[in-house]
Amino acid sequence: MKKEKLFKKLNVTAIVTAMLLTIVMIFTTACETETQTETNYADAEYLELDIYNKYKMGEKEFATINRAIQRLEINKEGGLYKIEETSASELNISQKLFDYITAGFNYTNSILSPKSSSNKSKITRLKFGNYEDTYQQIDSTYCFSHALSAFQDYSFNTCKTYQDSQGWQDGVPITYSNGNYNVSNAISFVQNFYPNAEQVSPSNIQSGMMGGSILILKTEGAGGGAHAVNGINYDENTGIVYFIDYQNDRWGEVTLNDIITVIKKD
Repeated sequence: MKKEKLFKKLNVTAIVTAMLLTIVMIFTTACETETQTETNYADAEYLELDIYNKYKMGEKEFATINRAIQRLEINKEGGLYKIEETSASELNISQKLFDYITAGFNYTNSILSPKSSSNKSKITRLKFGNYEDTYQQIDSTYCFSHALSAFQDYSFNTCKTYQDSQGWQDGVPITYSNGNYNVSNAISFVQNFYPNAEQVSPSNIQSGMMGGSILILKTEGAGGGAHAVNGINYDENTGIVYFIDYQNDRWGEVTLNDIITVIKKD
């Protein structure tokens, strides 16, 4: 199974190590180096959030989440995210924050992983380390209308009615052929309500809060599936984009490679 390392854990002793490089190189043994690595975060700032409501989080909360994620080793195996750590204590972050981050990647995996029409509405359980998340996914094909109505200018029923009138009942109005996505219908959909809406390549996302953005995520491996969610925040240091899935009232984290495109309302 292919294993892809997303980014390395933040080395919080890097500055001190640089200042004492000569001494460390002469006197540090292999065993001492291993011990230092294992206790990298013992003297680091303890990280916790004051707010865990995904709808009320701002730059301060995401800055803390990003700092916590930099202490994690996150890989992709078989197209799914895997957090290697199993304990919050080894990272010097709260268990609640560790579980919150874990649950986000857990939910993202449920979107990205292949699933047949026969098991869409079944309870999904995915596990990272010692944390297991269980939820009921809503079996709906109107994720794009949910994402559009999340801007709060138009109701879900208004967006859904327009989606039906265009014959786009099958979820995200894009097409897929020979490995390529055509997102012109999705852009047209948003521009019907927001004439100045524009497409943004994932590589051109600006770091920071992402209000007014719809993300179209790849789903079901290479099968051309897609799911629409709303972007909340992007951190260029970790390469992580945070999103809310208004259809299922969940949040998750994803990297740029799993985003087909971004549509900004203005």
